[in-house]
Amino acid sequence: MLETIQQSAISHDRYQLELKLDYQLDQGKETHYQISTYIFVPKSLGITEESYPKNELYRDIKNYIRIKTPEMSLRDLIEGDTSPLQKVQQLIEQSGWYLEDSSNNKLIHALRLFGAMFKSSLREHLNLVERRIRMTPPLTNIHPLVGNLIDEMIVESEKIGARYRMLYAELDMPYVRKDVFLAHLLVDEYISLLIEESATELFKVISRHLKGADQDHYCQRLNEIIDKETAHRIARGYGSVLKIGEENELYAFRSSVIKKYVSLVLHLSINTQREGKGIEQLLLAVAAGISLVFATAVAFYFQSVYGSFTLPAFVALIIGYLFKDRIKQLTQTLFAGKLQSNLFDRRINIKTLDGKYKLATLREKITFMKESDISHEVRSARRRDPFADLDNDHKAKW
Repeated sequence: MLETIQQSAISHDRYQLELKLDYQLDQGKETHYQISTYIFVPKSLGITEESYPKNELYRDIKNYIRIKTPEMSLRDLIEGDTSPLQKVQQLIEQSGWYLEDSSNNKLIHALRLFGAMFKSSLREHLNLVERRIRMTPPLTNIHPLVGNLIDEMIVESEKIGARYRMLYAELDMPYVRKDVFLAHLLVDEYISLLIEESATELFKVISRHLKGADQDHYCQRLNEIIDKETAHRIARGYGSVLKIGEENELYAFRSSVIKKYVSLVLHLSINTQREGKGIEQLLLAVAAGISLVFATAVAFYFQSVYGSFTLPAFVALIIGYLFKDRIKQLTQTLFAGKLQSNLFDRRINIKTLDGKYKLATLREKITFMKESDISHEVRSARRRDPFADLDNDHKAKW
């Protein structure tokens, strides 16, 4: 089962930790996963159930659930029946597509999906180039295949950019909805930024590993690509243009917003609910009923023995009332503990982005644990540094 889950934990910045899990689903049947994640906290941070209650911890957790980007080579992005750009072209070629809301929405979705897939394909291709270079033994020439991969990345990225921009003339029409044309422009700017960024990364790789004429040749081509993409964004009036000697806040802002706009096409809708609310209310009612039965039984007994309007009956009513509240509170506490042990803290319903179809359910639970409560396998897997014990005065805090 572990082979079907890809896991990573990275420091997002100084204040955020990003935990990423990729789930593989089995086609044609329900898939169930149970994952336990242990976070080991230094004692010096002073994080306990009292100082950091669950509700605050859940408030600081942000869940982003999305579909994995479909994998496709750079060449296949514009060639073949499965090409996402071909899908865009087919939608535009339908007669009267601009009159139907469903067709407009499909086109916007297809444009954004193409941008997301282009980013993934570029990243995978660049990673392949770097892997091939690392596989080259020291003091030997880099295999010619690496040069072919570099050529393919340069040529195909330019072809994809040019092919996508051919859509401009077909979408810059009075009858095309503004949000459709805006989607095209935003994805166009996004593609230009991706080509420029990947060319910059490839420039760094080539500068480190290639020498002589090969390095000069590729670096010159990449510089031309960067200049061309910058000129394209200037000509279109896009604000994502780096300016030397300036802070470039507009560049960073537009790049971030456009990246989010494109990537959200793969995100799913989530609805978070506290689990067991119905059962909790039922048990609270049962607890109140038990306390009421006790108080009523005491009152009936003393009234039957001493009469209704006697001092013992009066005292019994007071005692029954006092114990009724205590019994109710103790019973509710007992039931709450049982609920906490047997139910999850919250349930997340995962649906399609439009909210029409339910896809999955995610149940979450957080527990503060002591070292003695953690299994030996987990403690062994942690591979604790001896300095961690010194920092904690040999008193672990998890």
